[in-house]
Amino acid sequence: MEQVAILNPSKIQGRDEWREECKEIFYLCKVVLGECWKDKFQDFGKLHEMLCNFLDLKKNPSRKKLISVFRGSYKTTVLIGYVIYLLTWALANKKPISIVYNTATKENAEAFMEDVRETIRQGDFYRWIFPDGLPEPKGKIYKRWSMKKIEYKWVRFHVASLDTRQVSRHYTVVINDDLVNDDNAHSDVERANVKRKWRYQKSIITRYKLRKVGLEVDVGTPFDSRDLISYITKKIKTYDKFIMPYALPDELGRVDLEKELGILTFPEMFTWEDYKELREEQGASIFSTQYELKCPEEGDLLCKEEWIKHWKYLPESYTRYMVVDPAGTDDKKHNCPTGLVVCDVNPAGTIFILHAGQYWITPKQLIDLMEEMRTFYNPDDIFVEREKYSITIADTMEHLAPKLNFSFVMHDNMPKEKRILRLKQWFETGRILFGEGMKELENQALSYPDCNYVDMLDALAYVLKVMIPPKRGIKRSVAEEQEDAFEAELNRVVALQNAMDRRNYDDMAY
Repeated sequence: MEQVAILNPSKIQGRDEWREECKEIFYLCKVVLGECWKDKFQDFGKLHEMLCNFLDLKKNPSRKKLISVFRGSYKTTVLIGYVIYLLTWALANKKPISIVYNTATKENAEAFMEDVRETIRQGDFYRWIFPDGLPEPKGKIYKRWSMKKIEYKWVRFHVASLDTRQVSRHYTVVINDDLVNDDNAHSDVERANVKRKWRYQKSIITRYKLRKVGLEVDVGTPFDSRDLISYITKKIKTYDKFIMPYALPDELGRVDLEKELGILTFPEMFTWEDYKELREEQGASIFSTQYELKCPEEGDLLCKEEWIKHWKYLPESYTRYMVVDPAGTDDKKHNCPTGLVVCDVNPAGTIFILHAGQYWITPKQLIDLMEEMRTFYNPDDIFVEREKYSITIADTMEHLAPKLNFSFVMHDNMPKEKRILRLKQWFETGRILFGEGMKELENQALSYPDCNYVDMLDALAYVLKVMIPPKRGIKRSVAEEQEDAFEAELNRVVALQNAMDRRNYDDMAY
């Protein structure tokens, strides 16, 4: 986007110079309207500059625009400035304009009008620059300002909600802001109702392409993969779209909230810690939808919030597995960590996860990690996905970790996505239980397939392939007892073998 050149306000002396600079939407919002209402407009940064440039018809001539920005980005404040900008220049240029602002509820519509009115009411500096612009709503003028409309000279601005009748109302500019909300996004009937009203609304837009008349702006944050905002984003190709999540990939293509990798899009207001706190409070599913703007289709969801279960006690009869999904590289540029899962499986086939992690490590570091995990968790079986990288590790282990025995698990040319989706029925039936402190794995499960990494999920999926539930009623010995039993069994086998050798020798002597 083109940078907006903002002059030092102290160097702009006359009204004409101020008006010239106010032809830029961003300048009007940040400098002039910021003086009207500092608490509302004080945090206009790069994201808001990009939004203003996207709305500016001189810089972006498209007349059908979609804006979908993460929750809390002050996008509605940008719309307040945009409406004032359109009305002001229509008055200054003596060109008629009619604008309607639509939103989901009557209360939100009236709140928007109140914000427009208060911005103008407090704008002494604004009214000095534009004496022919919008006056302060008082006296006779106040009668033309209500909770639902502004009608002054040749400009007209109305606010409406989904309950407002659309008959006999025609406008050259239609702004839809947050038509989708938590009340109407999760029901088939309500979603269909919003889409129906949105489609009928097209008839009230006065649009002449040859004369470049007519502008439609849809603004919102998705709540569901089937709601109106998701529908426009995915299905409608006639819109110019501005879609901005809370963070963008860094120069290596990485976005990771836990590791604070990526570029925050609104650093003037939010830090990484703010977003971590929001995800903790909202849960991964809502955070993914409202801040990452990821809305997977219902059928593609791997796990829902209500399917997340935690274990309090481990079973007495179980088989313990450690499964490794090796990355194949320690190059972080490829976003390719190694996934490692340690879990118990009880006789009913329920999986109790003890440890889950993802690591950017070298082959030597992976061997050390596996040896450490083997010593600490004492698994019955260790499995590693068979790849060229894992075969190399196996050769190295013969020299560096001879006690670290493991078996290969074959992918059998099954796509990773298909393997992982097999976990869905285990999540849904409550047969996968998480240990405490496994938020990273839970977030992967809840946001799949739009999560950044799936290596822990892939390792967990391999557990389904390799696990053999133990017999009921057989308690597993603790590590120390198991080592003693092994030593006793070994001594018994050696003694028996020596006795057999002596017997064979005696038979040969006779």
